[in-house]
Parts: sequence; C-alpha cells; structure tokens
Amino acid sequence: MYNKVVLIHGIGGVNREVYFPALKKYLENMGVEVFMPSLGGYKDGTTYSKWENHFDKEILPKLDKNTIIVAQSMGTQFAVKYIAKRSPGIGLYISTAGPKNVLDMKPEIGEKREVYKLTSKQFVPTEDEFNKFKNLPFEKFSFYSNDDNFFNEQNLESYAEAIGATKCFLKNKSHFNKEEIASGFTELEEFIKNRL
Repeated sequence: MYNKVVLIHGIGGVNREVYFPALKKYLENMGVEVFMPSLGGYKDGTTYSKWENHFDKEILPKLDKNTIIVAQSMGTQFAVKYIAKRSPGIGLYISTAGPKNVLDMKPEIGEKREVYKLTSKQFVPTEDEFNKFKNLPFEKFSFYSNDDNFFNEQNLESYAEAIGATKCFLKNKSHFNKEEIASGFTELEEFIKNRL
C-alpha cells in the first residue's frame, strides 16, 4: 500500500543525529522509496519559508495516498503547518517527539534554549492549522517518551491530541536522538513494516 516515505528532521537540521539514516536504509532494503531532505537548522539561520520552498519544489509533487510522512521534533511543527496549508493527500503521518508548544522547552537544555526558540517561533502552527490537520483524512500516530530532554510529557501528549493522533508512548527513548536510537529505532521500523 505505502511505497514512499518522507523524513522531516528537527531544529538541529542534521538527519544523522536521529534515527533517520538507519530507518532510510531499513525501508530501502524493503523496496520503499525514501526522501530525506536536509532543510537546514538553527546554526544555518533557517526559516520556515526555506523549508516550505524546498517542499513545494522537491517533495509536494511526490506526496499521494501511498506516502508516509515521518517527522521529528520541530519537523512535526512544520508538518502540521505545511500540510494544513497545502492539504496534500498523504496516507499516513507519524510524529516522534512532537510538542504542542514548541516554544515551551525544558530549561535544562541550557544556553541553546533561546536560540532554539528564536528559530522555532516561525514554525508554530495556529490553532486553525492544528484543527485543519486533525480533520484531514489520513491516519496519524504520535510517538513520545517519558524522559524527553526537550519537552515535558504533557506537552507531547497535547500534540498527539491536537492532531487527533493515536498515542504511542515508549519508555526511556529521550528525544529519539540517543545513540542507540540513531543506530536503529526498531519499534518504528516494525511499526512501519506492519503497514506496508
């Protein structure tokens, strides 16, 4: 049923820091076409419009009912805002570490917190965009963990509720960016495999 997957990274702008390269390899070995754009991050002074322009040119033409979108962290904000505006007919959406309020970050992040918030501000969906995304007719699943180092659990649960997603709680996965996750997020690999 699904033969294409689009991976949308977070504020760091680097795919290799999360599970994306391992997931891409896993899916390609099963014959799935995977798109993993590098959209830039806070170090590059990236903007929502840069991500949007790249998606309009490179990704939007590939989106259809056979496409799964997987987003992580700030990529989940972009996904809501972009898909609500463009309403492409995708088949399945999966978020990992997606917060309802991307600006409500834990203070433990330290000195980078304000820089992250400055970059993230323009990616924040409106309530109308959250509602529009929620009402689009494709399945939605939201993976989150109890020990996320960026966002509290309530914020992550609120995101799942705001988009009408099935909650997929996993223990001790942090922000889905631990070394063992980067080398293979097996729960997600199996989850997608069972839906192909």
